[in-house]
Amino acid sequence: MNETRKDLAKNPLINNIFLLRVDAVYDLACTKVSGIMQEREYENILEGGVNSYVQLREKPSSKPNILQVERYIGEAYMDPLPVGKQCAIPLVLYVDRHLGMFADAPMVFTFSGCTVLSKKYGDLDAEHSGLMTETIQIAYQQVSVEKKANEVILPLWKIDQSGKKYQGTGMRHAAHDKNEVRKKDMEQMSRKWPEKRSART
Repeated sequence: MNETRKDLAKNPLINNIFLLRVDAVYDLACTKVSGIMQEREYENILEGGVNSYVQLREKPSSKPNILQVERYIGEAYMDPLPVGKQCAIPLVLYVDRHLGMFADAPMVFTFSGCTVLSKKYGDLDAEHSGLMTETIQIAYQQVSVEKKANEVILPLWKIDQSGKKYQGTGMRHAAHDKNEVRKKDMEQMSRKWPEKRSART
């Protein structure tokens, strides 16, 4: 079956609805999550006689990946990420279009090998009101990304082989006007109105 894949770039995900799940039990409503990256380190190898480029060879990582999580501190404060904790279960970050529907989120980040490095609390200022926050620095070894419903598969446009239809078949069909006529019909209609001769002849 002929098919084509179409990326839904016209309907991108928004970045303000997300949820962080810790130990597969605690759901944290975060204000900001940053530091999500996939990276590999390479060393440059200069090859004799080659001046236009260098060879790359992967090398062991020299620095940890740092995930920064910022969240509010409420009255019923719970701290599932104390400093020094080594998470036995990966952290899962859900990104969705709607609140309360994270079970089938279109994008899921899974962070494995997590260790809580530090925690910083927001400033206290008697002259300016604000919300109390904490910022958590988490080192992680790997991150995997799972994407769902990111593309649709459409059948390719086909022409009817029976000769009875003039428009294409499938979801991607050619535009066809009901008043459209074929070239053969146009030639036949033009014979009804012969060309007028000029009065000077």
